[in-house]
Amino acid sequence: LKFASMQNSQLQTGKEVGKPGEVICQAANQEKADHIVMGSRGLGTVRQTLLGSVSDYMLHHSCIPVSVVPPAAKQE
Repeated sequence: LKFASMQNSQLQTGKEVGKPGEVICQAANQEKADHIVMGSRGLGTVRQTLLGSVSDYMLHHSCIPVSVVPPAAKQE
């Protein structure tokens, strides 16, 4: 997990054990985060349903605003 503050530009990292979505929610609450920004792997609907999605979990369970950034478009 990485936490950054725009005001003083400090970065804090850590390791946690557990289900990713739950751990991220707990850490964001403990750090009093205002917003969560996370990436997406860009899986299709079927794969996302079978494999699960941390970003989907966060969108439905976080009480903090979440922004999901899609993967960069593939260039041919």
